[in-house]
Amino acid sequence: MPDSLITVSPDSFVDFGELIRYLRERSELSQRELALQVGYHYSYMSRIENNERIPDAATLMARFIPALGLDDEPIWTARLLKLATSQEKTISPRRGARTPASSTPTIDTALPVSGTSLSPLPISLTPMLGRDKEIAAVTKILSRFDVRLVTLIGPPGVGKTRLAIHVANEAAGMFAHGEVFVDLSSVNDPKGFLPALAEALGVREISEMSLMNRLINTLRQKNLLLVIDNFEQVVDAAPQILQILSNVPEIKALVTSREALRLSGENEFTVAPFPLPQKPLIGQLNQEKQAQIEDLMTFAAIQLFTQRAQAVQPDFRLTSVNIEAVLEICRRLDGLPLAIELAAARVKTLTPQAMLSQFERHLDWLAHGTRDSSKTWRQTLRGAIEWSTNLLSEPERILMYRLSVFSDGWTSQSAEAICGDAQENPLLRRGEILDLLIQLADKSLVITDKMEEETRFRFLETIHNFAREKLAGSGDETQVKNRHLAYFAGFAEEGEKHLDDASQVEWAGRVEQEHANIRAALDWGLRADASLRDGLRLAAAVSRFWIRRSFFREGFEWLTAYLRRAADEPEHDLIRAKILYRAGGMAGYMFDYTSGYRLCQQSIELARKLQHKHYLAGALFYTNEIALGLGQLKEARAALEECISLCWADYYPQLLNLSLASLGMILDTGGDHEGAQSTLEEALAIASLVDDNWGISHALHNLGAVNRHIQKYDEASDYMERSLEVTLKIGDRRAEGIIYANLSILYNLKDNYIKSGDCAEKAFAIFQSIGDEFQQPFPLRMMGYAALQAGNPVRARILIQESLKGNRALEDVPGQLACAVATANCVLAEKDVKRAVSLCALIESRMNVDGVKLLEPDVKALQGVLEQGKQKLSKVKYTSAYEEGQSMKLDDEIMKLLEE
Repeated sequence: MPDSLITVSPDSFVDFGELIRYLRERSELSQRELALQVGYHYSYMSRIENNERIPDAATLMARFIPALGLDDEPIWTARLLKLATSQEKTISPRRGARTPASSTPTIDTALPVSGTSLSPLPISLTPMLGRDKEIAAVTKILSRFDVRLVTLIGPPGVGKTRLAIHVANEAAGMFAHGEVFVDLSSVNDPKGFLPALAEALGVREISEMSLMNRLINTLRQKNLLLVIDNFEQVVDAAPQILQILSNVPEIKALVTSREALRLSGENEFTVAPFPLPQKPLIGQLNQEKQAQIEDLMTFAAIQLFTQRAQAVQPDFRLTSVNIEAVLEICRRLDGLPLAIELAAARVKTLTPQAMLSQFERHLDWLAHGTRDSSKTWRQTLRGAIEWSTNLLSEPERILMYRLSVFSDGWTSQSAEAICGDAQENPLLRRGEILDLLIQLADKSLVITDKMEEETRFRFLETIHNFAREKLAGSGDETQVKNRHLAYFAGFAEEGEKHLDDASQVEWAGRVEQEHANIRAALDWGLRADASLRDGLRLAAAVSRFWIRRSFFREGFEWLTAYLRRAADEPEHDLIRAKILYRAGGMAGYMFDYTSGYRLCQQSIELARKLQHKHYLAGALFYTNEIALGLGQLKEARAALEECISLCWADYYPQLLNLSLASLGMILDTGGDHEGAQSTLEEALAIASLVDDNWGISHALHNLGAVNRHIQKYDEASDYMERSLEVTLKIGDRRAEGIIYANLSILYNLKDNYIKSGDCAEKAFAIFQSIGDEFQQPFPLRMMGYAALQAGNPVRARILIQESLKGNRALEDVPGQLACAVATANCVLAEKDVKRAVSLCALIESRMNVDGVKLLEPDVKALQGVLEQGKQKLSKVKYTSAYEEGQSMKLDDEIMKLLEE
């Protein structure tokens, strides 16, 4: 007889990780493929399968179930959930080191990230030398469960950044969402730390929350290693790191700094220079010296010198002739990696022996003091840089100092415009700049980053600081900084024009790339020696970019600072009118309607006085936006109609199409659906005529909303899909998530629950990735409806309960009522018809009494339960259940649902 077939059933598994592994293999997915689908770092999947981590319920139901093909398999879903929830529920700090599979796993509260714009670790193009012990030691410290903050301390040029990046790569498997690199090299003010961190994390200011609270809320849902570089520049911001880490249990920080942060829980690790042989060469004969070369090559300092020398002169070799000079150079540089690299780069023009003679003749490289003094190290490295710059030609040296005005890099075009002289007998001709840049790069004083369409240049930060000092003492600083300010004012004005045309996506990226330079220029523009007019030009022009990319709080602070600086100066009234309404719009988007309205009214008054129709139209548009936020439809429409009239009269198509799109929604709210449709079609036509992708996306989205309201669901979904296509080009993640959420509604109403669930999953992933906790509960509920229709009430229950928890935390009453309706559908699927009817009766009575409105899928679900109740219960039992529901207390029932 044949062997009996072994039947694999859900109950065959008693281990969560083993079940995940089986289901993954059944779906023919590798760990990497499954990780990609659920949004985890691929190396993290093995930890889940080894029971070292368990996804939380929301992530398990929202991401793992569809990825494993369990949408319509409630038995497998139930078993997976049971094994996950049977583990210890207390969330403890995550242990970095591996633990046996039999040990208690940690509940993973870090939600996966999909499509996020986190700042990755820089890629090292040269091998790591001589740091094996340090890498092992720091990685071991970082892996301890009780360690949250590690600070690498050491002098400039000792290699703290390289070590931190290497350790982070080694520790990749410890963190579900990988590592984020926060570069503070261009941040000189402690106030800039949080914006830099937010930028690295892709966090936008899209709510009324402070930036600190938004960062905390975002990081609570992530399991990351923050690699924060050059913290000595903002060391007074150290308490902010402590505040963040105290509120986010799944985040660790690896910081580089020249000094300790002096925070509770900080683990300091001193990065020392490379060690060197203490004894001099003793061999007198060449063959004796040659025998010692192999021994010397075991020292990282000698290896580094040789490697970097061969990079510029491939035939360079250590020989019995040059070895003593190389060893002495490394000794006099105290084994500092950066200083050694700078010296080695000079072998293209000088032999090691010639270098050593110049050391002795021109500079005191052996600074006084003890060898472990940070002051000594700094003097030594400064000497290395000073020596390298002393070997430059006069034009090279002048250019190097002037380039220090840039922040986070520059292009050859911007260098020519800012650093070159236009007058007769110039010190630095503009036509020479590119050749000089290449020469500085060849000498390792400037770094080149080759991109698709252009090459960007930048300094190592230590060299950047040195050049800044030299510029400050040269007498050129004010002139060069004003040129920098004027250049980026013109750049921002050019960008502002293109943000409304077919190249808007390209230009938004260009402005984003130069944001650090723009911030530096804005900071200078507020100084007494700066050109205030250019500062105002820059602030006014870049404000459009800030609005498009949701830099509301930062933009508002810059604009109000410039408004204070230019107050009561009539010569600046025109540009103030523009800044006023842009600042007012930003205040409105942050829900500060009082400030926003006041600023817009000041702009309106100035624009009318100056008879500037464009600025008046802009001020009226944002006044409309604020009035809409306050629910004042009459005031909003009045402002909008005047704005539209001005745009037609002065032909301002970009603002015209946005204004018509807003008017369309006001008409739709008032019940004039036909007028709304025609108005929005007009907005779309104008936006298309001028290739305004933002306007096209906005008009298409609103057309979809209007058609949804009049129950033309096919037309609505077509508009939404077209809007999504344009939005994907723009790169607006929040708008993308909102469109997917709307599509999930439309497909639900069309009874296409598979597509509805798919769109909801995408919306949920996007809202997770950008840390928008306000939007996350809704797609969870829509996934719950889809799971019910797929015959998976187990998954539906968890998704809807997680949605209810989110709405409860947000104090969203309509959202809580909708979740109660969705739960009633689960109860109905579980055959408790009476309870389902009672829940819906409670919700219907609250809707009638309080005037609360639910979204169409929830209304559809509510009506479905009541209709099913009438069919399955007798009239008496139905009436009894309905009346019982009317008498129930909402808060009591919500608490019961949360506890089930």
